[in-house]
Amino acid sequence: DEPIRHAAGFILQNLDSKSIVSSYPTGAGLPGHFYNRYESYSLVWPLLALSHYEQKYGASPK
Repeated sequence: DEPIRHAAGFILQNLDSKSIVSSYPTGAGLPGHFYNRYESYSLVWPLLALSHYEQKYGASPK
């Protein structure tokens, strides 16, 4: 499907972009006290999605 190919292409194009989302704390903590930051968290979910895409469709999106 075209929307799925488009989404996978978007992930590939923006995988290494820096944004507020990539700098936001990703772990649990107490508001105003401490926050955790998982450095690879912003890469894990996009790579997992691309892996599922490749397993299902057999190729990377163009």
